[in-house]
Amino acid sequence: CSQCAKSFSRRFNLKTHEKTHDASRARPFGCSACPKSFVRIADLRRHEEIHARDRARRELYGYPATG
Repeated sequence: CSQCAKSFSRRFNLKTHEKTHDASRARPFGCSACPKSFVRIADLRRHEEIHARDRARRELYGYPATG
């Protein structure tokens, strides 16, 4: 990728990835836990796992919820 230097073994994957850099492209899949939004629902699902791991960690160690 000329924007971020990520590399891909398949041209299709590179072209799909390059669309994530297009600021004019709609990002209809918004995270309910933070302000991030995504072009593809698969990216949102992967991102949501971060919040799920954080919640589990807080519950395990007894930290208060932060949002």
